[in-house]
Amino acid sequence: SYLGVDTCAATGLCEDRCPVGINTGDLVKRLREEHNRYARKPVALIARHFEGATFMVRGGLIAANASHRALGTAGMNSASSRLRKASGNRMPLWSPATPRAGNPKALNRYRSKVVGEEIIYWPSCASRNFAPPHGSSKPTLTSVALRLLEKAGYQVTVMSNNGLCCGQPFFSKGHPLTGAEKQRELEDELKALSRDGEVLVVGDTSPCAMQMNLSSIDVLDPVKFAIEHLMSRLKVAPVPGSIALHITCSTRKMGLARQAEHVARQCSESVIIPTNIECCGFAGDKGFNIPELNASALSTLKSQVKGCRQGYSTSLTCEIGLAAHSEIPYSSLLYLIDEAAQ
Repeated sequence: SYLGVDTCAATGLCEDRCPVGINTGDLVKRLREEHNRYARKPVALIARHFEGATFMVRGGLIAANASHRALGTAGMNSASSRLRKASGNRMPLWSPATPRAGNPKALNRYRSKVVGEEIIYWPSCASRNFAPPHGSSKPTLTSVALRLLEKAGYQVTVMSNNGLCCGQPFFSKGHPLTGAEKQRELEDELKALSRDGEVLVVGDTSPCAMQMNLSSIDVLDPVKFAIEHLMSRLKVAPVPGSIALHITCSTRKMGLARQAEHVARQCSESVIIPTNIECCGFAGDKGFNIPELNASALSTLKSQVKGCRQGYSTSLTCEIGLAAHSEIPYSSLLYLIDEAAQ
């Protein structure tokens, strides 16, 4: 179980390496579904009350952040490690890159200040409910995305229902029926908002956008949106210094790796893409629950990004692990575009 089912990131990136295109991640998801047959009802309950579930997650992040302030980083690292060991590795492992709780209700109050081409902005579950970690002065991803869209002259409508999800967490953990149900709910909402796809829909994380593109609604991930629509509307000047770029599994699977690099090079004087690091091993929540997978995948990252002022990616959860193992902050590529477009 540990060597196969538990520690497979299930991103399907192996399919690209395999000469005959075998996706072992699909097999692992089916095995997880068999193992999870007794958990279907509790998981379905979580899905039906998804907003309440995210409320509990934010409560956990608030408690962790309060403990961090009280104990300091060294004390919090020690306490988290001891609690995890005492729990038989059931307790998630905290790191200094663990996000603070976000405020999804702030999106309900958003009103576009621009009158122009319409666009639907769909914030992922992570971007709605996570804020940059303790000690960071950066704004939330949702506020940066909104600022950038308005800077580009878009009239933005936000899909702000915090009870909706693309289904990705459920699919990856072996609950395909529940995942499909959540995906349909979001699909219906986005189709209604976009008048059946007449209005562009953009997401802020690549894994979630790729998941929704398996449905009947076309959701542009940050890279594709930047290449096809955003950059032509902005005047960008490369930001001084070196930055690190992590190209996510989903970006690679969608065939957008070169485009991601092109956008980064338009916005920064120097771009470092670490070699031999493709899947970061965070895989949604495995960086918390099986942190050795994330540590192994990123064992050479720190030495390769030495001297970089900042790292960028297009998956908020991947960025947690990348920051923890590189000791430089990581954030969405949208932050870099926004900075270059000042």
